Amino acid sequence: MSELRRKSMVAGNSCSIGKRKKAARSALAKLTKAAAKAVKEKGDEIAEALLASTLSGNASSTRLLLDLAEASTAGLKRETDRQIYSHARVLEAEAQWIGDSLADIEETSRGQLEASIS
Repeated sequence: MSELRRKSMVAGNSCSIGKRKKAARSALAKLTKAAAKAVKEKGDEIAEALLASTLSGNASSTRLLLDLAEASTAGLKRETDRQIYSHARVLEAEAQWIGDSLADIEETSRGQLEASIS
């Protein structure tokens, strides 16, 4: 048993590692949620500030701005893919044509055209 763990058990502090990890995950979830809210509310201002910082030569701002742009295009691609898939499902659900084949239709219309000309 490690020295630190033994000391904490002797002192009556039985905070397990699992509880600490859970607390850290909870704090991270709260931080992520707060950051997402801030970006949603002030995204334009953040992007403009990053652009200004990028133009002044800040490499970190350039990386962040490029990451945001890539994430934005990835989101658009996912949305487009969803729309295409949705449209494909609608087309798939439509009733299929049951009748004459295209060759039969062309032959019939050609015959009708020839009969009307003669």
